[in-house]
Amino acid sequence: MLLRRSSLFAPVLVTLVVFAGCDGGAGNTDTSGEADTDTDTDTDTDTDNDTDTDTDTDTDTDTDTEATCTSLPLTQLDEVDATGDGAFESASTRAFTYDDNLQLLSSLADYDNDGTTDSRQDFTRAANGLPVTESRDADADGVAEWLGSYTHRADETKERVDVDFDDNDDGAVDRRGIYLYDENGYPEREEFDSDLDGLPDTVTTYEYDADGKMLDYTHDYEGDGVVDVHNAFTYNAEGDITWALGSYGSLSVYTYDGTGCLVEHRYDAFGDGDTDILWTYECDDAGRPTLEEMDYGFDGTINQRVSKTYDASGNLTQRDYEDRQPVEVTGTPNYRDTWTYNAEGSVLSEERDNDVNGNIDTWSRSTYDDQNFLIQIEAGGDAPEAQHYTYALTNDANGYMVSYTFDDAGEGSDYRGAYTYTECR
Repeated sequence: MLLRRSSLFAPVLVTLVVFAGCDGGAGNTDTSGEADTDTDTDTDTDTDNDTDTDTDTDTDTDTDTEATCTSLPLTQLDEVDATGDGAFESASTRAFTYDDNLQLLSSLADYDNDGTTDSRQDFTRAANGLPVTESRDADADGVAEWLGSYTHRADETKERVDVDFDDNDDGAVDRRGIYLYDENGYPEREEFDSDLDGLPDTVTTYEYDADGKMLDYTHDYEGDGVVDVHNAFTYNAEGDITWALGSYGSLSVYTYDGTGCLVEHRYDAFGDGDTDILWTYECDDAGRPTLEEMDYGFDGTINQRVSKTYDASGNLTQRDYEDRQPVEVTGTPNYRDTWTYNAEGSVLSEERDNDVNGNIDTWSRSTYDDQNFLIQIEAGGDAPEAQHYTYALTNDANGYMVSYTFDDAGEGSDYRGAYTYTECR
């Protein structure tokens, strides 16, 4: 496991692991055949096509350190000390098998570490490694609740996935799904037949441009040919979004300057031609956003302001946030976030001053080894929302985490885990 630097202001979920070389979309039908560490049976494509009215021009302060080669997980052990008394009362394990080309064959989960498989996911594959069938047995009783078959084009891109669902775990098919993909592997159409009459009861369609950016999304809830939800998007020559139609008629229009800096976002909540919210932006000479202001109500009053500064390497070092809705901002931020970095650009510290009075209310500190792989995070602070924990981990020579401990400083559950991997290639 390669650990992505976690934000101070979001809980650290140490049992959620992301492996290099793995496609993490377990529940989606866009199965790559690589290690799927989640046996969730949700097959809906997770596409949020509504217009996001809170335009995020933030700079990502998370840092990734690349491994020297690619390994895939063989086993995972995670243990939980629910009360923090040093006794780890529960544990879960996962085990994975692969073919000679490191394509996933099986994923087995033992939720109570008693040696009995509690859920599993299995693939059969053609000689070229492409998946032929996929089954997901959520309770490992030998009856698959999710059974899919794959059809591929001559160029080996995925064309279609047919899925039978057994919702009652009785061995009988309760509903069917059909997923079609374009020649680039993007989902093109999804159909669900909930009463097995051969007619789709819901239909979802997707359309993309040559660069893979979504142009159009429709959803028909009743399968009657009437579009109930419609999203549409346009882009400029640089690939920046310029116009977006939201699910229920909202419109967003984005304007950029000659350098590619987003300078304005107008949001029309009802599609009636009237701007309801206006965001304006400024960028520095490198194109990084330095100022964002929001006029909620489009009445000339600035209700929210975010300002950002960067170091010489382009890393975000300070963000001031002020929100005075419904009145005008005063120039005094509600809170200030600051960051420091090492020479490689990885976050060393993250702090928040809730009142901008010079007192640090929440903080985190990160430590790295000589290869710049994360080995520890400590967090604390005096604010009620402050998290207090120490997260320590060890890595192998290639940068993959082989063990971790999470000490919640007596405030909740503690965790620890151990992992093994395939030979690094």
